[in-house]
Amino acid sequence: LKLQFLYLIGGIDPMATTPMAGTVLVLGGTCFQGRSVVQRLLDDMPRVDVVVANRGRTYWGEPDPWQSPRVTFLRGDRDKNGFEKVLADGMQGRAVLAVVDFACFHPRHIYPLLPLLEGWRAVYLMISTDSVYDVCEVPPPGPPGGVVETCSDVARPSDPLLRNTLHRRHRYGGNKLRIEDILHATPTLPWAALRLADVIGPMDDTGRFWATYLYARYIRDRLHLSKRVADTRVSVTYSEDVGSVILQLIAKFALQKGAPSREPSPAASAGLPQAPAWESDSSSSDSSDSSESTPSIATEEALRLHPLPPRLRQGAPQPIPGESGASIWRASYNICCTEAPTLEEFLHLVAGIVEKDAPRNVIVGRAHDGYGTADYYPSVDCGPVSNALAQRALAFAPTPLADVLVKTCAFFAKMTARMAAPQPGLPLDEWNRAMRKLPNKAKARVLGSNPAFAADSTDSVDDDGGSSSSSSSSSAPPTDSD
Repeated sequence: LKLQFLYLIGGIDPMATTPMAGTVLVLGGTCFQGRSVVQRLLDDMPRVDVVVANRGRTYWGEPDPWQSPRVTFLRGDRDKNGFEKVLADGMQGRAVLAVVDFACFHPRHIYPLLPLLEGWRAVYLMISTDSVYDVCEVPPPGPPGGVVETCSDVARPSDPLLRNTLHRRHRYGGNKLRIEDILHATPTLPWAALRLADVIGPMDDTGRFWATYLYARYIRDRLHLSKRVADTRVSVTYSEDVGSVILQLIAKFALQKGAPSREPSPAASAGLPQAPAWESDSSSSDSSDSSESTPSIATEEALRLHPLPPRLRQGAPQPIPGESGASIWRASYNICCTEAPTLEEFLHLVAGIVEKDAPRNVIVGRAHDGYGTADYYPSVDCGPVSNALAQRALAFAPTPLADVLVKTCAFFAKMTARMAAPQPGLPLDEWNRAMRKLPNKAKARVLGSNPAFAADSTDSVDDDGGSSSSSSSSSAPPTDSD
């Protein structure tokens, strides 16, 4: 209790004081965000074991890198029957502290997991996306320029036709928001959803930033941006910041679990019956009465019988997490850098880091020279998002954008040099993904700068500068990398 009091007044870091012991289950975890989180758990939480459940994908030319006895691997495919049994069997006998989910993309992924979460009495941390705002009615632009702040700022359109149209157009964000709805309808589960913008950082495998780096390095005399997006403001999330927030949330949950809190949650204040197992081991008559009117685990049938209250579903004002006694749990947070430069400013920043003193020329307008445009960001239409709520409620301290770009460019400079000196274990998949995003003539210039690049690439370039590959940067809309 003394430690909790000291933490609540801001005097002690919970990760430095809480004797956490237990298991953290990471779902997905192969890609760059997940790898960062697993490594941070091993480095910063020495009494926590980690179980990683994924399909065992090779990434950046390497399998999952951890050789620690504290890491256990479970192999399974979430889109196939039996995945929940793999988890139940693999976690049997473990004290599960938290579940970090990088691979929940559809409601069918969350339903089988809910009974396990209830049994484990663990906190659930879901990686969501700012794409949820693309299926919502965003409020009119205001200072600092149309920035979306919290989930209570938005609501789905009241018109069913428009709502369905937006969902079909933005299925990724629409499905993530449906999953958040399901979590809201499970009143006894502690959870937090981290809505990420376009994620960048070392080991980014989307191909977007590597293509941006190559464009800025080899085509710097004619960096084209279309007028349509040049003034668009870009929100980005640093992969290492995601890991920091997740570790802080796990530490806070462990602290609260050891010293139960009586703080009301936003859902409770909004009228949802509550029986929060993470706040108290004892049950009251109120919680037993509420369990008769609302199921403790959301199912498709339960959501039909007990839909979310209209004011919660439609985005009516809710208690602000972390303020006025409201709990930080059962809420969504934007995790991103504070700065939101225009795409033109973003490209200038990257080009300046790649070669600080070299001349660069960013041209806004249609490219007539065959080099195309470097329009890789943003991947959403909603505009930039604000991290103000995460800073207030979670004490989130985002890394400055300049530092993020320096560290990310340094990684891709290293990877580009690695591709120029062929050796075993090259990241060919990631390299070719970036190559497919480059405009045709830009790709030809990059490949022509070093014979090893052309040997590594599976995409060839015709004599007229056209790509012989059927893939292109416009063949599929970019999504956030989870």
